[in-house]
Amino acid sequence: MTKLLDYNNGIATTFHEEDNKVHVKTSEDVSGILKLNAIDRNHSQQHGSFRKAATIPRTVWMQWRNKLKAMGRNPDPFAQENRPWLIATLNNKEWLKLRTNEDKL
Repeated sequence: MTKLLDYNNGIATTFHEEDNKVHVKTSEDVSGILKLNAIDRNHSQQHGSFRKAATIPRTVWMQWRNKLKAMGRNPDPFAQENRPWLIATLNNKEWLKLRTNEDKL
């Protein structure tokens, strides 16, 4: 049986026991963010030389931190040394729905 550990700012942390192990899961309803990103993609606006590139849900950001840490890198996806990784990740079709415009970064 899955039990709620915490719910904070739209992020739920749950756990369940299976085979004498505790499994913790973090989840977030990102449908609203993805819907707004789609609207932004269809009505892209530029402010001077700046344009919003993406809105990244907190759970995705946490997933990316874990991935970078496992690679032995600075776990901050927005750190300067991770910029090439972040750009390549956001340009990947798998993450298209996070983008707020269709241009490559």
